[in-house]
Amino acid sequence: MRYHLGQFGRGGPPVTARELFNRKHSGLRSVIERTFGVWKAKWRILDRKHPKYGLTKWIKIVTATMALHNFIRDSHWEDHDFLQWQSIEEYHVDDEEEEEEEEEGEEEEGEGEEEEEHVAYEPTGDRAMEALRDNITNECNKSRLPY
Repeated sequence: MRYHLGQFGRGGPPVTARELFNRKHSGLRSVIERTFGVWKAKWRILDRKHPKYGLTKWIKIVTATMALHNFIRDSHWEDHDFLQWQSIEEYHVDDEEEEEEEEEGEEEEGEGEEEEEHVAYEPTGDRAMEALRDNITNECNKSRLPY
């Protein structure tokens, strides 16, 4: 069973529902790790150890740097740090897969104009998380695999 993003490039598209879930999960994890890496590179205070700062100060630092980051992105200013990382090919999800997902999203948008209600997460143990993972796997699998 393949799990890491690099394993899918060598072995073709996902074959089973679990592999499809793993592919999407691995791609998402890669994006999140890249985002935090760029964030820490941009705001160097986050990458250093500052024992003199207490928890309250760290919360303010993290919140401030995220607010500044979001302001830059929302203002459509050129963000040189993100542009540099975006040029690194290994951090990209396949364009073909992105296009397929966008097309699927467009098709689904017009269907049943009702919004899904947000369900608050309640930590109920491993079984609940396994059920959630299986549900996500099944949803991903519905439109992708022939069985």
